[in-house]
Amino acid sequence: MIGDSGAIALAHVFGKLDGLKKISLSKNDIGDSGTAALAEMFEKLTGLQKINLGQNNISDEGAIALASALDSLIDLQEINLWNNNIGSYGATAIAESLSKLTNLTEIDLSDNNISDDGVIALARAFEKLPMLEKINLGYNGIETEGAVVLAAVLDEVTGLKEIDLSMNNIGLEGITAIQRLKENKYYLDINL
Repeated sequence: MIGDSGAIALAHVFGKLDGLKKISLSKNDIGDSGTAALAEMFEKLTGLQKINLGQNNISDEGAIALASALDSLIDLQEINLWNNNIGSYGATAIAESLSKLTNLTEIDLSDNNISDDGVIALARAFEKLPMLEKINLGYNGIETEGAVVLAAVLDEVTGLKEIDLSMNNIGLEGITAIQRLKENKYYLDINL
């Protein structure tokens, strides 16, 4: 595990690698200061296509720093932030930047602390992502309201192939709303 100090050191090196397409730093105990350093580096790597920072220690503060860098990553296709400590504030910040990432096909924010406010902000961003195919929001704090809003928005995301909302407390109304997506998207893989 490299922790924050290792992430800061790597950010200085990676920032000089113009052709870098993929960064995978999962399971490294990277916290907010390391994420902030990486975010500064990401702004220079405009051709970056995949970011994996899953299973770290990123909270809302780190997510907000990361969100500020996402605006410049117009080629980004996949972002994986699963199993961190990102809450609704961080998810909302990320959502504000996501809408500019029109090449994004996959987002994994599972196993965080995102509640309805965060998922509603994310839903509004998802409807602006024409290439989005896979969303994982399992193991969060999403309840009925968030699931219903998400379902309404995802009905308009034409390329969506997979959604995971497992281990949330979305209730019968939320389950029904999400299951209705299959009426227009018979090929959609839903995990509740």
